[in-house]
Amino acid sequence: MIIEAKGTVLNFGGELQKPFYKNRSGTWFLHHRRVNSEKVLWGRTLARQARRWQIGNLTHLDYATSNGFQPNVNLLLLQENLKRRKVKSEVIKLFQSAARVYMRKGFDLYMSDIAKVDKKTYDYLMEEPPKMWARSCSPRQRYDMLTTNIVESMNSVLLEARELPILRMMTFIQVKLQRWFYERRNEAEGNFYNVSCWVEEDLKKKIDLALTLNVFPVDSWHSRVEEEGITFLVDLNKRTCDCFQFQFDELPCIHAIAAIAKRNIKKSNFCSHWYLKESWLKTYERQIHPVGQTDFWIVPESVKSQIIKHPDYKVPPGRRQKKRHIPATE
Repeated sequence: MIIEAKGTVLNFGGELQKPFYKNRSGTWFLHHRRVNSEKVLWGRTLARQARRWQIGNLTHLDYATSNGFQPNVNLLLLQENLKRRKVKSEVIKLFQSAARVYMRKGFDLYMSDIAKVDKKTYDYLMEEPPKMWARSCSPRQRYDMLTTNIVESMNSVLLEARELPILRMMTFIQVKLQRWFYERRNEAEGNFYNVSCWVEEDLKKKIDLALTLNVFPVDSWHSRVEEEGITFLVDLNKRTCDCFQFQFDELPCIHAIAAIAKRNIKKSNFCSHWYLKESWLKTYERQIHPVGQTDFWIVPESVKSQIIKHPDYKVPPGRRQKKRHIPATE
């Protein structure tokens, strides 16, 4: 698990269209797949399984958590669809802002600007409910709040190692993971903050602006914070703010930081446990042990007596294919 990951991702390439399932086992798998933690990343592994089940070309992303199954639309793929449709860069920037803005009012403003510039693109985007691709309209936290696609990272690392024999490749993976876990565990142990280094830097960047805001405490938890004539109500007990950034990112926004500073409380107390140092340490608490030299292995006789034959596989003529054929829809 990657500590920055807060959702599970399925990538299905292709033009935006309604999802359809041709295989009951594929539908069951996508709906019943569960993990120990509701906030971990799957990556593209299930996308390949989806192609195997002939689910179809989709831009939908389905992430399953303990709260249930919710479909979403991949923003990056949707953005690529806009580029293929020769949409102006100005409209694409408005779409990016509309998808990532925290407040519903801001979403409506960006979408109205898109409608004024390009009504056809506006209608195209609204074919899918905004709750499936817009942060401010989503009834739950979207998968892309904090996502580290470890699958793509591993694909890049193993690009050359794939050409090695299977045992050599497994040794390469073991050595690489062993080094990564050791380095990241040492980095986490050497961190003097209560949160991860990235979170601490993010909070520091917000402090300067937060200290310029006017804070009017209501009680021990509630505060009224003014920014450029706009009033935001902050509830430190429920960890909410009228700007919605506090509850979406699960990190204090500038208004929450201003209210926290007024009370001289640690900012880390109001961060999600996914950002804490203890969660970071727990991610890399296990060790990747080497298997040792094969000459020193103690192999039972029951294993030695087994004869492993080559697979019954006929090598096709011609050069072996190393890359997947990318369909025109992707």
